[in-house]
Formats: sequence, structure tokens, C-alpha cells
Amino acid sequence: MKKENNYTQADIFGIPASRESIIDILKDDESIYRRFCTLKEKQQDNILGFLSGERGLEVLLDSFFRKIFNPLDNKERMCSLLSALMGECVEDYTVIPREGTQMYEKCSLVIMDILVRLGDDRLVDVEMQKIGYRFPAQRSTCYASDLVMRQYNALRAEHGWDFNYDMIRPVSIFVIIESPSKEFGISPDYVHRRQVSYSSGIELSETVNITYFTLDRFQKSIENIVSPLDKWLAFFTYKKPKDIISLVNRYPEYLPLYHEISEFRKNPKEAVFMYSEALAVLDRNTELYMIEEMRQEKEVLSQEKEALSQEKDALSQEKEMLVKEKDALSQEVEHLEKCISEKNRELSEQSARLEEYEAKYGRL
Repeated sequence: MKKENNYTQADIFGIPASRESIIDILKDDESIYRRFCTLKEKQQDNILGFLSGERGLEVLLDSFFRKIFNPLDNKERMCSLLSALMGECVEDYTVIPREGTQMYEKCSLVIMDILVRLGDDRLVDVEMQKIGYRFPAQRSTCYASDLVMRQYNALRAEHGWDFNYDMIRPVSIFVIIESPSKEFGISPDYVHRRQVSYSSGIELSETVNITYFTLDRFQKSIENIVSPLDKWLAFFTYKKPKDIISLVNRYPEYLPLYHEISEFRKNPKEAVFMYSEALAVLDRNTELYMIEEMRQEKEVLSQEKEALSQEKDALSQEKEMLVKEKDALSQEVEHLEKCISEKNRELSEQSARLEEYEAKYGRL
């Protein structure tokens, strides 16, 4: 019998298979194999590495995440994750349907990845982003506003004139990002909790709590995995077999998750289909990200152009003033020269008369 906490790669990912055999299976379905061939070389290597049992799966890809963390089927798992994110014990919750509110971006919807109601009626939304969207605060505020308004409308309908704003329970948004947008800058921290304060020092109960977890910073800064939060962030971050093996051997409770992930290997065609679908969504998100980047860069360039244009106008005005001043000075110099010339003429005439007088009458 295998010793406890001495798991091997095969124990975690399953019995290995050759990449050639996987490709043969994919070739049986022309549409699936065509999808596989449309993947980039690195993406093909990643999915073949997983299907052959060589490496783990990128669980943050949308299709796989939703299946592994389905809040209806995995309550114990979700309670563990929510407890780690919130820093308090979560023992039960009710799943709220993933509904959407129409937004601007090409008819996209505000749709929560995991949306639940806790026992005390607080709402919690967990978002997974492989590539972080731009303007994260504005987006998260929209998500939070949607949750607050859901409560408001439901409570108004239920209580009518007896409604009181104190009935609205706090909402919490947790956003886990593998590659965050540049708003997060070079901060060494990987946990970013929203804090609200007032200049007067008063303390008011806030309805919206927002926290971001940036996995790139977690991977660079983490030295020892100690807290439940660190364990979950490591699970979302680790892709290399040696890191996953180390995590499972230290924390065997994650072995069932990897076994569940490995179930995707039993149907390579479905795995490739889900993988390509997830990448298609990711590509659209990346496209939106790039569009926003270019839009912001265009806005910055427009502002710089406007500033330069204003500076040019100011310099033109200054040049015009200097030209006018130069013209005025030139006219003044010309006037002075005329005056000097006239005085010289008068002085010459005066000298000539004086000489004529002295010649006629002698010097005085």
C-alpha cells in the first residue's frame, strides 16, 4: 500500500498516455481535430501535455473552472474557498442564478462566475480572470451595484412601505486574476482589499466589499504556504508538475480536485472542445483588453496633442507680442535716431553761425 503523502505524478494526473495516441483519438473526429489544429503551437503542447498526463490543467480557463467549481455540486469545496477568501467560516450558502444586466460592450453581460447567498443573506460573487480587464474598479462597482439593486428590488417587492435600507445586506466581490491589468502597477502585494474612510473620521457601515487577488504577484512573493488562502491561490497558480506534486503531498485534501480535473483526460475530444471554447472567450477578452488599451493610449495622445497645441498657441501669441514689441522698439529707435540727427543738424548750424560771428566780431 502506498505511503501517505508520497504521491507521484501518476497518482495525481493518472496513468500517462502517449501524445501520438491522443492525436489518433482526435483524428477520429474531423471537427474536433480541426479545432485542435487551429490552436497555437504552445496551446497544442499544453492540451497534449495535460491529456497525456504530463502536466496539470489551467483551471482558470472559463469552461473548466465552472465545471470544477460548480457551486451546486461542490458545496464543501466552495465553502472552503469562500472561507479562505473571506477570512471567516462559511458553512452553507444558496446558489443564485447567473443572471445578467445589459452593458455597453458589444452587448456583453454582467455575469457572475460564482454567485451565492450566505446564511445571513450577504451576497458573494467570485470572479476568475486569466487576463485582467482594464478599469477593474469600475467593473467591480458595476457588479456590486447589480447585486445591491437585486436586493433592493426584492426587498421593496416583499416589504412595500415597511422597507428599510437597513435590510440591505453587504455584498462582497472577490476577483482572482492571473495576469492583472496595469492599474495594479508594481505593487508587491497580491491581496488588494478595498477600504473606505471619511475625512471627518466618522465610521459608516459600507455595503460593498471588493478584494482583488493577483496571482502573478503571489507566485513571485510567496515563500511559505501557510494560510488556507495561500493554499487556494497556490492551487490556482501552480501549473508545473513538481509544484503540484509538492502541494498535494503537503495538503492531500487537494488530491480529489486533481483527480476530478484528470477526469477530463478520459474524453480527449470533449477536453479539446472545452479548451478551444475557453480560449475563444479568452481571445475575445484579450481583444477587448487591447481595444481598451488602444482607446486609452489614443485618449492620452489626444490630450498630449491638445496640450502641445495649446503650448504652440501660447508660443505663437508670445512670438506675436515679441514681434510687436520689436516693431515698437524699432520705431522708437528710428524716432530717436531722427531726433539725434535733427539735434546734430541744429548743432552744426549753431556752430557755423558761431564761427561766422567770431570771424566777424572776434572772440568774446
